[in-house]
Amino acid sequence: MNSTIRNTGLLYLGQPGQNLLAMAEEKAASILDTSVSSLASHPDYMYVGLDDGEKTLGVDKAATIIQKASVCSAVADTKVIVIDNIEKMTVDAQNKLLKTLEESDVTIIGLAYEDKLLPTVKSRMIVSRIPSSKIIPADVQNIFNLVADVLNGGAPEGILKVLNMVAEKGNDSFFMSHREYVGSFIDFVGTIVITKQLSVNKDYANLLDVIYSHRERCSSPNYTKDDFFILIVNIVEQI
Repeated sequence: MNSTIRNTGLLYLGQPGQNLLAMAEEKAASILDTSVSSLASHPDYMYVGLDDGEKTLGVDKAATIIQKASVCSAVADTKVIVIDNIEKMTVDAQNKLLKTLEESDVTIIGLAYEDKLLPTVKSRMIVSRIPSSKIIPADVQNIFNLVADVLNGGAPEGILKVLNMVAEKGNDSFFMSHREYVGSFIDFVGTIVITKQLSVNKDYANLLDVIYSHRERCSSPNYTKDDFFILIVNIVEQI
């Protein structure tokens, strides 16, 4: 196993009815360099969720996750564990999982449909709030899609389309009217960069620092379209 691979906890926080599992499987397949259809039989992949009749994920499920994380990967550089309905883990189970989130080289992808995780668990994961596609305006969705394409190896010209799309609105009106999506967008970018870092074994620590900085500042009224441009430029320069 490659010792340069670092632990990453990803948390997709969505809404009931969203297919977060499909998103997680795509990420897992990308990290493990395999197909979604092959995940179930991949030795370095594990899915953990509620069994029939279960209402919570208890310490037994946490122990299963810890055991999987403690062994060396079989064929990939890392392992991926998807925890569906992670918000239904008991307090004891969540606490039991903390050390694995901190120290293991496994990539854990948690899927939550309610924001109920312990703060200590959330603080050890990259949180991506996934807005429903039904409520994202088409122009905002286009920005998401274009940036995703660039980060996943698409033509850099796609970023220019993003900048033009925002710039042509003028006077920050577009940016300000869509401020509610800025945090989700930055979370979205961070998740893709983390996944890319694992899949290509390249250190994007500096870019992630920039992304986290923007995430902390984006809710401030002082955060403007120009700040957003700076984030995009950093992506172009470092990816």
